[in-house]
Amino acid sequence: LIVRPCDWCASMHISIPESREQTKTAANGETKKYVTYDIHINGTYHCSARFSRLRELHAILKREFGHAAVGDFPSKTLLYMRPEDSSRRRLALQSFLQTLARNDKIVNGTTFQTFILNAQSEVEQAPQENVDIEVFLPNGKSMKADIVSSSQTDDVLEIVCTKIMLAQELVYYFGLYLVENPESLLIIRKLQDFECPYVSLKRGTPENCIQLRRAYWDIACEPALMQHSSALNLLYIQAVSDIKRGLIQAEDQAADDLASYRTAGDKVAFLGVARAQRGYGYEHFGDCTISYPEEDTKGTLLIGHHELRVTTADQDYRFYVQRMRSWRTYSADSEVEMEFEYSLEPAAGAAPGKMRFVRVQTANCIYAAMCLEAMVAEIVRGRRGDPVGRVKASAKTAPELEASRDMTFLSPEPRSPSSGEDTPPASAARRERGTPSVSFSSLKSMASDLEDVHEAPVYS
Repeated sequence: LIVRPCDWCASMHISIPESREQTKTAANGETKKYVTYDIHINGTYHCSARFSRLRELHAILKREFGHAAVGDFPSKTLLYMRPEDSSRRRLALQSFLQTLARNDKIVNGTTFQTFILNAQSEVEQAPQENVDIEVFLPNGKSMKADIVSSSQTDDVLEIVCTKIMLAQELVYYFGLYLVENPESLLIIRKLQDFECPYVSLKRGTPENCIQLRRAYWDIACEPALMQHSSALNLLYIQAVSDIKRGLIQAEDQAADDLASYRTAGDKVAFLGVARAQRGYGYEHFGDCTISYPEEDTKGTLLIGHHELRVTTADQDYRFYVQRMRSWRTYSADSEVEMEFEYSLEPAAGAAPGKMRFVRVQTANCIYAAMCLEAMVAEIVRGRRGDPVGRVKASAKTAPELEASRDMTFLSPEPRSPSSGEDTPPASAARRERGTPSVSFSSLKSMASDLEDVHEAPVYS
């Protein structure tokens, strides 16, 4: 039995965990108190908004999409409401935003995107200005891009990709990620187009940085990408970095082949061997606890190749996204957990497998859920034949760029003048659930495109 994947999931994980009392001083010296609500998106603080601003958003979206799509809005009170008295209103506003987050047309629409983007910039209360933003590559090297402080993620991505001479049709095979630090294995999240990378980076810790990485899940597209020098270099330095950090585990013979190809500067052959090694093409989430096959099973979590894999001391447990009917994240004991409903593989000759909820606890469950959703979106896009992302019409194509490249700064390590070779890289019972932090969104259009999937993929 292969069920339709993702009958529900959140296209945006949104919550309002708290409200704050603010004071505004008028020109005549008179002070006025008001309350703002802290909006968290995908697990991190994004912006604060007043009740009146959210009410305006509701009115505009109601005219655009109809009452059924946006639901009711909390009623207005005549008297000032202190934060300690506004818990019910805060939860009602959270429910309103979660209703919006379940609707892909609203979330991806201009009205909502503009509201969220502007709200983030307004909180900073800083003038719009030209700034330099530093973007790192997986090998620790970086480049600076001249942007406007309010530029959204896709604009910054296109500027960076133009700087490294990446062709327009290849831009959205890569993405900008907020990472713990240039040397860290921890990805905090993929930056979305409703946020300003410059602002998001300022709000992080001083060690946080933005990194350019591949942003696809099906590595079958890589042979085509490797026809272009810029993409080949990006894939090569990420593979070298992942091997250096132990994320890709090469067998003895493969390790010898990789070293040989690297010495020869044969990046295509190097990537051909690397793709066959354990860990290639996965996001690594570190330690996790899973409720399968037993409660509180310990392991490490990887997501990639259209599957969620948990590696324990004894074996690998692999859960294919095509067999997931749903997933969700929720708050429990001050932590965020994720669970998904899965069609288990039946034993030989047995009846079709049963559906079962599998719970996962790890350090970044929201990002894990975003990865699952991105996999489904990629599968659907491939079946529909839709293009990967959108770029400005002025961007250059690969043939226009191929003759004018100087990609030496993308090499994983400086080349030795004497040898011309790259320098080798340095070496219990189910928990009581709290109130769900997100609601579920219907992905029926995605599910219908996958109804004809008859067999879960198998990867070596």
